[in-house]
Amino acid sequence: MENDSVRTMGDRTLVDLWIEGKSRAISVSRQAIEAYLRLPADRGTILTEDDRREFVRTHLSLVVKAASG
Repeated sequence: MENDSVRTMGDRTLVDLWIEGKSRAISVSRQAIEAYLRLPADRGTILTEDDRREFVRTHLSLVVKAASG
């Protein structure tokens, strides 16, 4: 995957993917990533932009499944 296909913008991590023969721009919120990782909201854990991009890169099958469903 090209490095510029996963990028962050504010609290969103954006990825461009081909799904079912079409190019899709998918946005994954910081809150969605933190909820998936079951990070406690009161702990004040803030994932860095690099953390969120790496999460999306390593969980592309999950992202595609959610976007296709």
